[in-house]
Amino acid sequence: MSYERVMVFVAHPDDEGSMGGAIVKMRETGTEVTLVQMCTGSGGYPKPEWKDKIVEMRTAEGDACDKVLGIKPRIRVGRPDGELLFNRETSEECIRLIREHRPNAIFTHGEADLHPDHRNLCEMVKFSFKMAGKPVRSAQGPPWQASHLYFFGNTSPGSALFEIDISAQMDTKIESIATQKSQYEWWGGFENIRDRVLSRPHVETFKHAGPVVLNDFVSPPEKYERILVFAAHPDD
Repeated sequence: MSYERVMVFVAHPDDEGSMGGAIVKMRETGTEVTLVQMCTGSGGYPKPEWKDKIVEMRTAEGDACDKVLGIKPRIRVGRPDGELLFNRETSEECIRLIREHRPNAIFTHGEADLHPDHRNLCEMVKFSFKMAGKPVRSAQGPPWQASHLYFFGNTSPGSALFEIDISAQMDTKIESIATQKSQYEWWGGFENIRDRVLSRPHVETFKHAGPVVLNDFVSPPEKYERILVFAAHPDD
């Protein structure tokens, strides 16, 4: 894939590691990568004595990771961990950022992710991807429609899945993971997570979240006696 600008939405610091190899690969071809980190990382403290300083620690780790991966800039929205909700305030912030930075493609967590912050962000980015290109919510800036939306991480099966070979970027991906020192205990030690990553195929999997067509579903009957249509807004 070749883009001038991409935007990566993640819920927490270190989530970008799931597509760290692809980020490096895009940067190597001149793509500008903007990362939007929605949560502070406030819940990611493995030791009670770190509770009051974990956000500062993870901010520093994120800055170090950005230097390794070539991310510029990292935008921190500042929601507490576990409180990332799909609401008007946060979705309008996502729309504003898309319109301000005008990415050609957007990446975010997969729709089958079990973490509620990840799953909520996926739904919010899907909505914001569409609405940013519409002549609505003009307080968030002039419309901008990104060309493509991709999911990384845990995605539902389907023909839209594809892999990116990151063999040449693996060393840099591992180096970026090494910056997340506060998470070593969660991962069972750096050597453990390093060996797990290296033992897998050197690819990262994505899903293209393109338009859904009727043929993706069971064909409906040709005729109904009665139907009921629920709409959220006038003109829907």
